[in-house]
Amino acid sequence: MPRGRRLLPEAALADWREQAAFPSEEACTAAKGAEINRSIDRARAESGEANAKYDLAVRRAVHARCVPAAEVRSSPGSPD
Repeated sequence: MPRGRRLLPEAALADWREQAAFPSEEACTAAKGAEINRSIDRARAESGEANAKYDLAVRRAVHARCVPAAEVRSSPGSPD
């Protein structure tokens, strides 16, 4: 657990935080890639090359998932 923070990429969808909504999977994938690049650039500038991979924003961006809205609505624990 870098820096004492643990991500749970296998957590149930009901436990995830929605970051954004996109009209297509391609748009989501493109936005995810852009956010990964932005967070890496920011972490390198703030923490240096060696420590950038431990930055929480980088780890969140890398582990983000594009999930169809229908899958989110049908997940156990969802409000719908």
